[in-house]
Amino acid sequence: MSERDYITLTGEDGDRLCLQPLAQTRLAGRRYLAAEETDPEDEDFEGEIYILRSSAEEEDGDYEAYEIVEDEDELMAVLVLLKDELEELGITVDA
Repeated sequence: MSERDYITLTGEDGDRLCLQPLAQTRLAGRRYLAAEETDPEDEDFEGEIYILRSSAEEEDGDYEAYEIVEDEDELMAVLVLLKDELEELGITVDA
């Protein structure tokens, strides 16, 4: 898989989180992604699923900045939209 198939989030402490996008949707003009934590060097790695929100309302060039959705109401609204697509991938959604 190429580097473009992954999203890397870097925290303020320098820790990195490598994510592989699974599904996407739009809500209130924003792009949201469901992405699975992954380790490109370990094919058997099973990580958590994160919901990410684009930090810009419009796409700006080749790259976008994302942040993890932490607000429970926003998270539930996005999960309702992504539920069918995620369940087709074998991911159970309780939304």
